[in-house]
Amino acid sequence: MKQYVKGDFEEQHGYSRAVCASGQGRTVYLAGFGCPYAPDGRSLCDDFEAQVRGTVAEISLVLEGLGGGLSDLVDVTVFVTDLSHAGRLFQEWTSAIGGDYPAGTLVQVEALALPEMLIEVKGVAVIDGYNTTAD
Repeated sequence: MKQYVKGDFEEQHGYSRAVCASGQGRTVYLAGFGCPYAPDGRSLCDDFEAQVRGTVAEISLVLEGLGGGLSDLVDVTVFVTDLSHAGRLFQEWTSAIGGDYPAGTLVQVEALALPEMLIEVKGVAVIDGYNTTAD
């Protein structure tokens, strides 16, 4: 079970001030995720919004493979190279995540692992129950 602490500001910007997760569940620590790449090394995301959508999709795939989903995220740190993208980030993020937002921090950095990366997300999820089929 998860309890979300948020007000109007947090709701508008797609995060919670705190998330309390309790009960029987597994904690998943997510490394930094960015937009996916094709086998030839080419980025599949042309612009910032596409990078947000691609990053969220990659996180979702991993969580689904472990028996969970985006609603299981309890904490995220979002790194961006340009805070002027924040409004577009909030729009894409809130659309993808839904109403129960993880606790979150937005950080501007000078650069990310690859020159074309504009966003990277790392996080923690708590997946209720157990999935014995996950590798």
